[in-house]
Amino acid sequence: MKQWMYLNAVLFIAAGIAFSLYAPLTINLYARFTSQDNALLYWLAVTFARMYGASLLGFGFLIWAISRLVEPTLPEGTQRTILLAMVIANGMGLAVAGTQQVTLWGSLAGWITIAVYAILLLGYLAFSIKKG
Repeated sequence: MKQWMYLNAVLFIAAGIAFSLYAPLTINLYARFTSQDNALLYWLAVTFARMYGASLLGFGFLIWAISRLVEPTLPEGTQRTILLAMVIANGMGLAVAGTQQVTLWGSLAGWITIAVYAILLLGYLAFSIKKG
């Protein structure tokens, strides 16, 4: 579980950096509009992408810090709580990405996002079943 959380952290930190620093580029991977389409809407999307990136970055570092605490000696209840939190978080990420892909994005980047959340979710579910 420790290595899986570390992988999750690295993915979130990398995506967080991309969305925070390169928001105009990253949103164009998902949506097909330019600053000429509707300037206000475009810059609102860029601002939101930057906030999303900051959140991903923060959660990535938090997951990394928690992964360093995960040891076999950690109480069973604490391990289950961490797993539940990771299942819920990645499940919600998958649900939101899936909804956005079907209703708005329709892009390769959207499918990659869905795949990342699905793989992370399946990994955490596997650890949950193994613990249970």
